[in-house]
Amino acid sequence: MGEGKNPTQQHLIKLASIANIKKQEALNIIDEVKLAVDKWDVFAKDAGVTLSSQKVIKRKLK
Repeated sequence: MGEGKNPTQQHLIKLASIANIKKQEALNIIDEVKLAVDKWDVFAKDAGVTLSSQKVIKRKLK
């Protein structure tokens, strides 16, 4: 599929299908990951990630 660096939701659903994951379960997983990424600052702070590293990683997550 060639979308390793920037897969769309449709690409992820197709990969899930190949792995025998139902569409609704794949959508739930995608939503969970999005929520976790949105809370990156909290997770990073709790893990002791430096502020400068947090900023670098946050830019990459967007």
